[in-house]
Amino acid sequence: MKGSAKSKNEVGNLSLNFRVGLGFDIHKFSQDKRRKLILGQVKINHIGLEGASDADVLLHAICDAILGATIGKDIGTFFPPEKSKGISSKEIAQKVMKMIEGNFKIINIDGVIIAEKPKLSPFIPKMIKNIKKIFRCDVNIKAKNPEGVGNLNDGIASIATCLVEKISNKNKK
Repeated sequence: MKGSAKSKNEVGNLSLNFRVGLGFDIHKFSQDKRRKLILGQVKINHIGLEGASDADVLLHAICDAILGATIGKDIGTFFPPEKSKGISSKEIAQKVMKMIEGNFKIINIDGVIIAEKPKLSPFIPKMIKNIKKIFRCDVNIKAKNPEGVGNLNDGIASIATCLVEKISNKNKK
């Protein structure tokens, strides 16, 4: 068997340097009526979400997916609530990009926002534009209404996946 054993990341002569990440976040609506709702770095005229940061559940789910695919940790490992007070989710996303810089390239992001209210479809194009600018990849965002199933009248959830490519040493030039 000498020389015939393949690494778990190789098939034939093709090296598999792709990884998939899955992220999730959920926040309840704030009791503070002055707090603004921010999703995909778009300010929406609705009561905001509670959280140490700006509570952008979409960006948090995306960062969670990226960190899972690249480093194998979740967003809370690097940005716990006690260290994220007042920080914008855009700043968190930029720090995540710095963490993976030179080692991984994000190929695409697919995200879903799950909310009973407000209606989010008018804001999706701006969210996509903002997220593309931060992560420099293809982005797809959807909004789903849980149709009264569960108790999402109290907040908003988001799920995101990402596909990343590990940059090999020969491609780092």
